Amino acid sequence: MYGSDQWVSDDAKRCLCHRIGNVCALAQSGTPTNVDAYQKGVQYLLRTQKEDGSWHVKTRVIPFQKLFDSEFPHGDDQWISGSATGWAARAIIESIPTTVSKK
Repeated sequence: MYGSDQWVSDDAKRCLCHRIGNVCALAQSGTPTNVDAYQKGVQYLLRTQKEDGSWHVKTRVIPFQKLFDSEFPHGDDQWISGSATGWAARAIIESIPTTVSKK
């Protein structure tokens, strides 16, 4: 989608949020989790996860109000990082095979 978009910078194409979004989109589209692109995305997320379990995403906005500290890690970047962490966790959870137990 963004590959041919002249308004999206190269940095934005490679940013963590974009990659998280791609893996979530694959999950939501019904793409089998054993597809190479899906597995590479999950492996990227696992490699970039911080030791505390979060993902750090740098904010790109100019602050317009005083920061409300939610105590999520990453200081000024905590709000975008919190959102990204939720989406990344969801993308990884979607990749876990499920089994239905027969009773």
